[in-house]
Amino acid sequence: MEKEKVSFERMMAMQAGNAELQSRLLDLIRSGLVELDMTPQYFEEFATRMVDAQLGSLGKRIRGWANLRENNPDRWYEQLLSEMGTLYLFSKAFQNFDKLPERLQDELLSQVGVTTRTSDLFQQPSIEDEWLVLGHIKTPEPNNLTSRRTWFLGKNCKKIVLLLEYAFGTTEFTTLWFDNQVYSAQAVYYPAAYPLRVAFKSVDLAPSFSDFRGFSSFSIFLQTYSEALAQNPWLSQFPVILTGVIPVFAHNGSYLIDVDNNVIQTEGRGLSIWSLLAQSGGRPMTVFGEWNGQSLVVLNAYKNNDLSV
Repeated sequence: MEKEKVSFERMMAMQAGNAELQSRLLDLIRSGLVELDMTPQYFEEFATRMVDAQLGSLGKRIRGWANLRENNPDRWYEQLLSEMGTLYLFSKAFQNFDKLPERLQDELLSQVGVTTRTSDLFQQPSIEDEWLVLGHIKTPEPNNLTSRRTWFLGKNCKKIVLLLEYAFGTTEFTTLWFDNQVYSAQAVYYPAAYPLRVAFKSVDLAPSFSDFRGFSSFSIFLQTYSEALAQNPWLSQFPVILTGVIPVFAHNGSYLIDVDNNVIQTEGRGLSIWSLLAQSGGRPMTVFGEWNGQSLVVLNAYKNNDLSV
């Protein structure tokens, strides 16, 4: 794969930044999280050091740590430890960059913001299929950017793929993707340890379809997720279709129950629990969402796979 070249000078800068990242993470653990300065200024300085070392995407993650205690006062330390562990694993892998398989090298570079040029990407083999829009979500980013993740399901290949786009300021996204609409397109994967992100070419409208299935058992879904995580430990969102689930609201939280009466928690972003309860009416339904390892952000819901809802 012909990917964006990383110069010797840039790689040296990134490795130096990586060494500092590893040292700071170890210092945080040694000093203890109770004594950690959780002010935005502390994390801003930490993040700026990563940006200066051309590890910009890591800097963005570190900036987000400043909000953990405010957003989740009871369990912020669990989230922070998980984040620190993820970055420490990255640091150890990046330290041995030259010894890793090419796909894992591609993944590490994408984690710090190095991407493949579209012109190079379109020279690679593509998947021609009809793609159903499962759902999308917008997220504010630093530097006045907004990202949009749109998830598609291939009719024939049965794969779920991600289209990631950005807009600046008040500028609208250049393309409108409508939930439950189907598009005919050629999809090309970005190189990754567990490929999800694609670029589309030759896009056109296509007839709708609804003959798709998901996981009816959370245990089978979580086994699949663990296998994906083994290939790419830095998966931040994992797409999943769950069938035959019932949404409930209990103990001031929202949950889904599967056919085995197992439970997973849902998040407030995406479809609200009240919308899910209204659509479900206490009956099993199909949902699509992003799993982050702890909870599900529900982005779309269907009654018995009926796309008209």
